[in-house]
Amino acid sequence: MQTARVKAQLAFIGLQVLFAAVLGISSREVVAAESGTTTLAQSYCLSFAKSAEAARESRQKAELDDLNVKLDEKLATINAKTKELERWVTERESMLAMATASILKIYDTMDAATAAQELAKLDLQTVSAVMIKMKAKKSSEVLKEMNPRMAAEIIAIISARSDLRMNAKP
Repeated sequence: MQTARVKAQLAFIGLQVLFAAVLGISSREVVAAESGTTTLAQSYCLSFAKSAEAARESRQKAELDDLNVKLDEKLATINAKTKELERWVTERESMLAMATASILKIYDTMDAATAAQELAKLDLQTVSAVMIKMKAKKSSEVLKEMNPRMAAEIIAIISARSDLRMNAKP
């Protein structure tokens, strides 16, 4: 009769410890709250509570590890986009630097048809840089005189740079 009672008490205390572990209550608090328990019951509860706490800590650690992996992925994405933006900015700055004031003055003083023929001999990045720095009216006259395909490519380069700048704003 006495052993059945001890077993029932152990089972009851075990359930209390389990629920306490789920709720985040220390197993020692549960055991301390139970007055009149035997040393055997206390040791059972303590050993069970330790494994429940270890399981909870393991689950929480796994959740933290998963969150760290997701955070690292997002940081990698942000870093990649930052590098891409830096590359675009560097490319744009170098493109604008190509069109110095003296080169711009040469093309600006030419008539539109001659400027279009001369610019057609250069690479698209340089032409785009010159066109960006020209006055809008002169640029449109030169573009009108160019091969339509080349004019379209130049406009695409210029607009891509403008789109990038507009999309970079928060």
